[in-house]
Amino acid sequence: MANRFLKLALAVFSLALPAAAQTDRALITGTITDPSGSPVPNAKIEALGTGNGFSRTAITTQAGTYTLAALPVGFYTASITAAGFEKLEIAKFELQVGQTKTLDARLGVSGVQTQVQVSDDAPLAETSASVGGVIAGSQVQNLPVNGRNFNNLMSLVPGAIDSGTNDQKSVRFAGRGLDDNNFRFDGVDATGIQNQGQRVSTRLQISTEAIAEFRADSSLYTAESGGTTGGQIVVVSKTGTNDFHGSFFEFLRNDFFDARSFDSKTHSLPPFRLNQFGSSVGGAIVKNRTFFFFNYEGYRQVLGQPLTGLVPSAAYRAQVLVKSPALAPIVNAYPLGNVPTSDKNVDTWFGNGSQPAHADAGLARVDHRFNDKATGYVRFNMDSEAMDAPLGANGFLRDRVGTTIKPYNAIISLQYVFSPSLLNEAKVGFNRSDFFTGNETVLPYAVTDPSFSTLSNSISKIAISNSFSFVDNLTKVWGRHTIKAGVEIRRVQINQSATASNDLTVAYANATDFINNVVSSIVLNAAVPITGLRKTSEFGFIQDEFKIRPNLTLNLGLRYEYFSQFHEAHNDDVVFDPKSCAGGFCPKGSDFYFADPKDLSPRVAFAWSPVSQHGKLVVRSGYGIYYGEAQLGDLNAPVNNIATRLAITSGALSFPVDTFLANTTNSLTPRGLDRHRVNQNIQSWGLSVQREIAPQTVVEIGYLGTKGTHLFTRSDVNLVNPATGLRPIPSLGLIDYKTSDSNSTFHAMQSQIRRSFSHGFLLTANYQWSHSINDGSVGGGEALAPENINCRACDRGSSDQDVRSYFSSSAVWQIPFAKGMHGIGGKLLDGWELSGIGSARSGLPVNILVTRKTTDLPDQNNANQRPNYNPGVATVPSTQTPGDWLNLAAYSVPLKGAWGNVGKNTARGPALWQIDPALTRAFRITERVGLNFRAEFFNVLNRAQYGTPVANISTTSQFGQIVAPVNTGSTGSGTPRQMQFMLRLSY
Repeated sequence: MANRFLKLALAVFSLALPAAAQTDRALITGTITDPSGSPVPNAKIEALGTGNGFSRTAITTQAGTYTLAALPVGFYTASITAAGFEKLEIAKFELQVGQTKTLDARLGVSGVQTQVQVSDDAPLAETSASVGGVIAGSQVQNLPVNGRNFNNLMSLVPGAIDSGTNDQKSVRFAGRGLDDNNFRFDGVDATGIQNQGQRVSTRLQISTEAIAEFRADSSLYTAESGGTTGGQIVVVSKTGTNDFHGSFFEFLRNDFFDARSFDSKTHSLPPFRLNQFGSSVGGAIVKNRTFFFFNYEGYRQVLGQPLTGLVPSAAYRAQVLVKSPALAPIVNAYPLGNVPTSDKNVDTWFGNGSQPAHADAGLARVDHRFNDKATGYVRFNMDSEAMDAPLGANGFLRDRVGTTIKPYNAIISLQYVFSPSLLNEAKVGFNRSDFFTGNETVLPYAVTDPSFSTLSNSISKIAISNSFSFVDNLTKVWGRHTIKAGVEIRRVQINQSATASNDLTVAYANATDFINNVVSSIVLNAAVPITGLRKTSEFGFIQDEFKIRPNLTLNLGLRYEYFSQFHEAHNDDVVFDPKSCAGGFCPKGSDFYFADPKDLSPRVAFAWSPVSQHGKLVVRSGYGIYYGEAQLGDLNAPVNNIATRLAITSGALSFPVDTFLANTTNSLTPRGLDRHRVNQNIQSWGLSVQREIAPQTVVEIGYLGTKGTHLFTRSDVNLVNPATGLRPIPSLGLIDYKTSDSNSTFHAMQSQIRRSFSHGFLLTANYQWSHSINDGSVGGGEALAPENINCRACDRGSSDQDVRSYFSSSAVWQIPFAKGMHGIGGKLLDGWELSGIGSARSGLPVNILVTRKTTDLPDQNNANQRPNYNPGVATVPSTQTPGDWLNLAAYSVPLKGAWGNVGKNTARGPALWQIDPALTRAFRITERVGLNFRAEFFNVLNRAQYGTPVANISTTSQFGQIVAPVNTGSTGSGTPRQMQFMLRLSY
């Protein structure tokens, strides 16, 4: 009842107070005064789009204030008129996505000729306290992007941290998890649905050629944004204009221009060819009324990959076959080694693999002005990508994985202006992600042993996910108040098979147990038929942007989020929760979990510009509460339980495992989900100061803090009671259990300098000094069970993605060599542009682990176990090298019946930094046709980009060694030096 009442009350309230959430649009606000500084009421302000004839007007209030809301991004001019005053025209200026631009003006008395004022484009944030930034179109088009994936640019905004390859799978915001990020395209859902990011690194999900610009807010965003607790990424598509424009382009890479990776064992480079090509065209169907934009881009990759793994030595193989001949299928599945290691039982194997990839993406958008009050557009976007790559957990052998993914996204939008102070926009969005993956392996089952690389199993997975969104937004300007509110209803469908084939893993604790065929555990997750998960979530907010004075703005907002619970469309589920159902199994028809109807999120912020600083300085501060339900893929446990799940960890186990699977007791392991889970709660607060130091140039320094509670938690229940040797539910084995009782903190000092693109120069630079701490969970989708399940606080320490220092920068410079020159010399030197990206981070945390038998632990849970310190022994060598990064002598296996005393994430991996410059030469063929050639250099100094060291002391042959780079793929950050060439014909 309370749930229904809250939703109904909010819906009525939002309709009674018209307002708008326009995260994919922009807004102009300001105060108009006379020569004495007094407000000018009833002045008319008109903003005119320079490329499409779009116009919008507003009338100032008695306080002289005005607001022009929900404006499409792009370039504008403005004019201001009032009775008794001279007309004021404001020259061309740009509006960016999510921007609130302040345009104050002082009108001259009547009789003076029309004044022309140049807009102050200094990017001061004068109305909110949000931490983030806009990646402008000039950056999207002119910066060197390895793989042309727009996600590679997300790390350029304040609060973002790239811990790996710089894409949706490695960029986090303000200490939050990957599945706390929220992606929107033109204001509607564009996530991977089951996971927030796409399940693989889809390069062309949204082609950079089709992006006008995008915005990423890390934290302290207003009540307009939400649905998750992490970064809010909003991408805006390009539109057509009155002028007919288009392009043809080709990006080419070849191994001839590249450098070898530090882990390469040969002098020759693996074969590599990468072609990215396409075209775009946009223009007017009817001038000033109907516009179109179309885009296509293709991606073709041929890439060889060096493979390295740990395999049994010849002598060890012979011993195994003599002692345990039943292991012949497993032993023969390992390739023969090439080089001995320090362990006589282990050899290193080197081989060659390949990573072919093929993708095609396209976008179509049509905009139409029905009249001066009504405008709308439709847009459709799709990508289809297929990949095949080596598969490996702790080394690459001969196993492979094939993946296809097809994201689709569409929107219909209609905006209507009722009056200069009231407008409405309604959107209907469709988002789809088709995902298929299958392993191509030597064995049908997986085999793990810490001494050797894992042999993978031949599982396959299917996930076809849809989301349907309805968004209705209104804006009402009332005196000094711009009141905003909006509602969104999102329907989610996930059709998936967690494992479309049997998932069987046979685990050995060490090489000695393997030779004796003493199996540590057997895990079987039987094939799950395709199931249909369904849920409908509802969001709403109200917000007041109150301009108390021209130099002081107060933002007050309240957001409500109702995340409903999943259900299975055909009642094909088995709900299991030992906390709420006797024996763990709940009656048929039970709720998966109980939705939380109380997620009200207050947001408050102010922005103050001291009068004495003449608009050159802004002090901003804010506080907010943010809710999220984490990864949807972690709320599906009941549908996984419809197939057999076994985990056998006791008894005299050996290979083959068929007999044990057929005669199991106390080994059923259903997946558990806390039915009384609550949604993630993040409190954020911050204070910052911005200062304009030169035209269009701002510096900022600030503090940001967050505290997370009720974070997604992954744990194990039904552990053995050391006192009795029994489990609480004796008929079941160890159970994977998901709940929400983890905690985190994040504190950061953030600084930045940014210059808007002006006079041929753009610059951004951000530095963040931070510390991310948790007790096992960073947020959505990223959680590890603690070493000791009954002591979660014992795992409190640095987060897995804690990066103490992070720096990112970008620049675009149109070199003025030929300024003032004529003739041949001027032509040769004209048209050059230098651009680039620079980034650096400190080392990532490293968790020191040890593999132990279940019988060695008091509760028989051997997951994520850590060793003991050996007192007085240094944990790192006196001189760290990639081959000797950690000291094995500093650690030892704990005594039987005891947990290790090494804390979580006590070691650190190597730092990473790289510089990616590009040089462009523009050739003017005719007045309308131009040809651009660009050379891009990724990691131009060819710095070896080391990954983290092997950190399991049970892998004695490689412990402490860095055996792989950060990035084993072809695109993103962390690769060896690569060169790319571009040719673009524009018209």
